[in-house]
Amino acid sequence: MDSSVLLDVAARHACVQGYDVSAIHVHHGLSPNADQWARHCEVVCQKLDIPLRIVYVSIDPDAGKGIESAARMARYQAFDTIDADWILLAHHRDDQAETVVLNLLRNAGCRGMAAMAKSRERYLRPFLDIPRTQLGRYADEYGLSWVCDESNRDLRLSRNFVRTEILPRLETPFPKTVERLARAAKVFAEQADLLDMLARIDMEGDENLSVARLHILEPVRARNLLAAYLRWQGVRLPSSARLDELLRQFLMAAGDRHPVSKIGQHLVLRRNGHVSVMPNLPRPAGPVAWDGKTRVAWCGGSVGVEWQNGEGLSAARILSQPLQFRSRHGGERLRLRPGGPRRPVKDLMREARIPVQWRFCLPFLYGGTELIWVAGIGADEKYLCEPTEQGISLEFDGPNW
Repeated sequence: MDSSVLLDVAARHACVQGYDVSAIHVHHGLSPNADQWARHCEVVCQKLDIPLRIVYVSIDPDAGKGIESAARMARYQAFDTIDADWILLAHHRDDQAETVVLNLLRNAGCRGMAAMAKSRERYLRPFLDIPRTQLGRYADEYGLSWVCDESNRDLRLSRNFVRTEILPRLETPFPKTVERLARAAKVFAEQADLLDMLARIDMEGDENLSVARLHILEPVRARNLLAAYLRWQGVRLPSSARLDELLRQFLMAAGDRHPVSKIGQHLVLRRNGHVSVMPNLPRPAGPVAWDGKTRVAWCGGSVGVEWQNGEGLSAARILSQPLQFRSRHGGERLRLRPGGPRRPVKDLMREARIPVQWRFCLPFLYGGTELIWVAGIGADEKYLCEPTEQGISLEFDGPNW
């Protein structure tokens, strides 16, 4: 109903203001009625003479995120593909109140208690201060039609439970509960903005967060600064307990240690006295045969190839055997210079300050059973070319540490 009202209001304003409106419907495929809903959207948009795009997404209910979270992520991924100046969402005041309660129970912190913003980047929520009952009156007045998702009656879903069982019971002893919760979200948003301002003051104009700065701050300010910095870097904040443990490790770990934590799609680690945020790379699927000439895709990046005289690997020596790129298994050794020792690759990686979580993502070039080259480390001296030979230089454009 709320989306139908939003579309109708947008269409009416477009006629007056002279801007273009289109609609998107995300087909989750979770309901046996999903195809019927898509046809309904087509009929409504045809009547309004508005272009409609239907996006089909696949939701994995066993991915560990929960149906609600997985479906929401899929919707926003679909929204991100839209070529438009603004994207309007139909969240209203009742949705805002439900989000406040849910985030409170999830211990989401001040930023989470601020719930949804009226505007964020190109997303706008024009109905966020309007109660659902008012939208319902509009829908009735203009004779709008809409479909109801039967899953809204499933009380196993947390938002439905809050909407159906919690908020109505609070309205009797605490009148205007929904309105008060929505107002509280605005207060939390202001407080979260103030905490952000404090964090920027504590950064003292630096772009990178040094561990030394965290050391000199009071614990509560250090924690606020770390949380803000992670959010600025696009990291989805972990639980309060995990954030506290991460801060403790950064402050207390010995200087030769490199504490690291995987948070969502990122690695957060202490490196060279600073807090660093890096992408968490997937492990390669398996060995990849190589012809010695073509670029090889590897673990979110690729291994580039350049032929030149007197530099890199000896083309004659490496091309005389079957070549493969493999991931690390442990126990590998390289001799990087003539007459030098064959050293464990593990030690070479540690000296190169390669994060532990990335060491299994780097490409290892093998000729038969012999290790020839490791990205970020170098080549075994046995395979280095002479000044008069044709050489092959390799460069991995994956992680940069």
